[in-house]
Amino acid sequence: MPSWRALLGNLRAEAGSLLLSTAPPPDADAGPLLDEDVLRQIERLSLAELGASTDGLTGEHGGRRKTQAIEFADYRGYVPGDDFRLIDWNAYARLGELFVRTSLAQENATLTLLLDCSRSMDWGRPNKLRYAKRLAAALGAIALLHHDTVRLCAIGDGLATLGAPLHGYHALSTFVEELEELPMATTTELRRGVEAYRRICDHRGIVMLISDLLVPAEQEEAVSYLAGAGVTAAVLHIVDAAEAAPTVGGAVQLRDHETGDVVTLTVTPRLRRRYAARFAAWSQELSAYCAAHQVRYVRVPTAVPPAELIVEALRREGLVGR
Repeated sequence: MPSWRALLGNLRAEAGSLLLSTAPPPDADAGPLLDEDVLRQIERLSLAELGASTDGLTGEHGGRRKTQAIEFADYRGYVPGDDFRLIDWNAYARLGELFVRTSLAQENATLTLLLDCSRSMDWGRPNKLRYAKRLAAALGAIALLHHDTVRLCAIGDGLATLGAPLHGYHALSTFVEELEELPMATTTELRRGVEAYRRICDHRGIVMLISDLLVPAEQEEAVSYLAGAGVTAAVLHIVDAAEAAPTVGGAVQLRDHETGDVVTLTVTPRLRRRYAARFAAWSQELSAYCAAHQVRYVRVPTAVPPAELIVEALRREGLVGR
């Protein structure tokens, strides 16, 4: 696996320094999705060995399938990001195609990131969608640095837009570009979006849904669909502090960020306390429902930097490891 310094140099050469920066931006929302500090914190992490199905042959997870190693077992086609040292140049001279030597030592996991791109995510300080993209970029980097495969799927308006599978650390700049260019949806319709994903992708690997889950009575159905989408499934619940415990008071107008509907009400201290208690109870209910369906649930406060969240909360839940 390349060091983060070498990786940073490679990505800058490929992306013209547009995607990565060593200097912290004055506006966190306007900064790069992935930077030197994040790479330094996650470079030793990998996807946990959670029993997820594996479909590639170049990963770093121990197993019985064929993958790259010194002890020869078989050949497979070259994939961008593979180690050039394992290419059989004699076979290339004879056949005109690139093949790599494999063994029975390692396996390749596939991580699919389902990212909620609805308008409700496009809010908050920091912006929830920007934060979710940074979290996804770091998770994708963990997988790609260890020669696992990553797929990005945008969820919104009841649809699922699935990207191509990416493999190897050389694909990291492509992955970050895909994150930057994801189209914004209007509504969530989370249940239909997860259902649509399952219709277009039958791969069973590690699937993580990144969403604020602000949908009317659809969370449980979405979790039910997600439970069958992979051998390992997880919900990363994006939570803004102002949503969990608002500080507004007096007469206010609340506008739904997706529908535009407006509600006028008077917010009293008692009402704020009741709301905060209900929000906490709702989070607990979601966690319990996920646990009952064998889906990992992680509450993700946007006040916690993505790398710190991964190192602490996701390691605690067994989603990543060293």
